[in-house]
Amino acid sequence: MFIFVTFENIRNLKSNMALSVTNDYKRVKALAKYNILDSASEQEYDDIAFLASQICETPISTITFIDDKKQWFKSNEGLPHNESPRATSFCSAAIELSNTFVNIPNVFEHEVFKEVAVLNGLTTGFYASVILIDPTTDVPIGTLCVIDVKPRNLTENQILGLKKLGKQVSNLLQLRLNNKTLIFDNSELNFKYNELEQFASVVSHDIKSPLNNIISLSNLLKEECSSELNETGVQYLDYISESSYSLKHFVDAMLEYHKSNSQDFLKKDIVDVSAIAIKVFNSLNSKNEYELQIVQDLTMVSNAVAVEQILINLLSNGIKYNQNEKVILQVQLVEKESKYELTVSDNGMGISKDNIDSIFTFFKTLNIKDRYNNYGTGIGLATVKSIVDKLQGTIKVVSEINKGTIFTIVLNK
Repeated sequence: MFIFVTFENIRNLKSNMALSVTNDYKRVKALAKYNILDSASEQEYDDIAFLASQICETPISTITFIDDKKQWFKSNEGLPHNESPRATSFCSAAIELSNTFVNIPNVFEHEVFKEVAVLNGLTTGFYASVILIDPTTDVPIGTLCVIDVKPRNLTENQILGLKKLGKQVSNLLQLRLNNKTLIFDNSELNFKYNELEQFASVVSHDIKSPLNNIISLSNLLKEECSSELNETGVQYLDYISESSYSLKHFVDAMLEYHKSNSQDFLKKDIVDVSAIAIKVFNSLNSKNEYELQIVQDLTMVSNAVAVEQILINLLSNGIKYNQNEKVILQVQLVEKESKYELTVSDNGMGISKDNIDSIFTFFKTLNIKDRYNNYGTGIGLATVKSIVDKLQGTIKVVSEINKGTIFTIVLNK
């Protein structure tokens, strides 16, 4: 077995055991980016170490990473400890000898490995390893090794098997690095998204007050001074009023979207969907021009604020994007064993197949004027999708041009 040695033993180890300072700095730096030293055990690595020991028929197998002072075992078979000084490490010697594969049938027949064996209290032994290379810097960072306390020769199949296992360790390391990069990138994106969302909310709120003033003043000017304006002047006022209302619609949608993102929609209660649908519909139907069909009294366990915001957007869209003189909207709820299906349908102008996949994209518009001669903002359906996602549900759309659209929202109980 391996034993720890005195400082004097280690200091007397020959200089050819040490990498150059420059190369070692590059190697340690390359290893650090994986953030793997002293990490928790992982079954995938443990399985590889076990298989290496079984395939090569050795009592010891380790997945080893080497920094400037120690070798640390991510996984090992047959050793009672997880690390040891680098100066007493076979693996430290191995990464100096090769960038691919090291096979020492008898460590006492190799000058460097003999000295390491002596320092570890061995009188004979065997060592083989696949060198783990950082692909970016092309420097060695560790090994997958097998060790025996007696000399041995590996068969060609054993060597091939060990190399294939070493490739799997390299794949795990690359996956670890990719995950680390994704986590960092995702954190950065979330930070920038939150900053942008906050900025949009503040700007939208700050714009709303002066915008309302512009609308009020333009309407007042038109009412009181239209007789003093020529046709062109009246037309300019109409342009100002129309543009202001469009911008107000956009700002209101932005604030509604921000509100939906800041809500905690996971709080659930018994929701009277029928009552909410009627309330929303009445607010949109001040002139009693439209028809709402509710299949039956609808109740579900969900979040009332979320359901209301969904219905506001879907019912208002069903009215706005509807060319028919008689606008018909329908709300239906079907309760199943483990979920609810909330359906909102209309008899409007429909959505083309080319646009179906993109309608929930933020700021995506179909460049179509609604029944009030306004263009959409591309925010309403994005808000619906955001809310449904927060409710951990799904939404799908079926639509036919000039016949209508059906939105189906599936929520788990």
